[in-house]
Amino acid sequence: MNGTSNDQPQSVAPAPAAPNSTNSPAEPAVATVTVTAPTDNGRLEAGNGFVADPLSDAPDRPRLPPPSLNASMTDLPEIDYAAIEAYCQIPEKDRVRHWSEDFLKLLTFTSETGKLACSWDWYREIIKGRLLLIVTSENDRATTEGRALDVEGINRQLHVIGRHFRSLTEPWLLSRAPFTIQRVCELVLFPGNGQHKTLEKYLRAIEKVVGVSSDWPMPPANSMALDEPAATTTTTS
Repeated sequence: MNGTSNDQPQSVAPAPAAPNSTNSPAEPAVATVTVTAPTDNGRLEAGNGFVADPLSDAPDRPRLPPPSLNASMTDLPEIDYAAIEAYCQIPEKDRVRHWSEDFLKLLTFTSETGKLACSWDWYREIIKGRLLLIVTSENDRATTEGRALDVEGINRQLHVIGRHFRSLTEPWLLSRAPFTIQRVCELVLFPGNGQHKTLEKYLRAIEKVVGVSSDWPMPPANSMALDEPAATTTTTS
C-alpha cells in the first residue's frame, strides 16, 4: 500500500442526529476501510504438503465488509487495518511469508476482553493465517528433529475446521462469530502452552471450539462486548 492508494483507512464523520421523541444520542463516528476480496481460489495451501480445502470462501463472493469500529470504545487496540486488508488479498498459500506479529494485537484484545474490535470476517482471516503459521512452523520443527508428521491426517483436520469456518458465514450476507471467539483467540495465540502434546491434539481442540452449534451476530457498533449465550450449546462430534 503506498501513499497514493485509495484503500487507506478513512474516518467517516457521523451525520447530524435527526430529532426524535426519545432524544437518543447520535451514533458515534465509525472508521471504515475499503476491502478487496481475496484473489485465491479458496484453497488453504500451507506448503510442505499441507493443502486443505475449503478454509476460505468461494472466490466469487462479494467484498469483505469494512471493519466496524466503535469510536466510543477507549480500549480498542491500535491496529493497522490497511495491513490486514493487504494480507487478505494474498493467496493463502503465500500468507505464511507475509504474516505480521502486529496482527496478534487483534487476537490479544479479544482473548483478554471478550470483545470484538471489528467484524468476524476479519477475525476469520487472521485466525486462519495464524493456524497456517502454526502448522507450517511445527512441520519445520519436526523436519529439523527428524520426525514425520501425519500430513494426511492433519489435512483432514484442517478440512473439518475449514468447513466450520464456512458454516459461520451466512451466504456472505451476515457473518457470525462463534460465541467461543474469546477461547478461539486464546488457542491460536498460545498453541504451545503444554496442554496439547501433539499438533493433532491441538487442532482437535481448535475444531471443538470452532465447531459449536450456536453462533452470534456481530454486536452493533455501540455495543461490541460479547454477551453470554442464551441458548444451550453443544459441540459437533
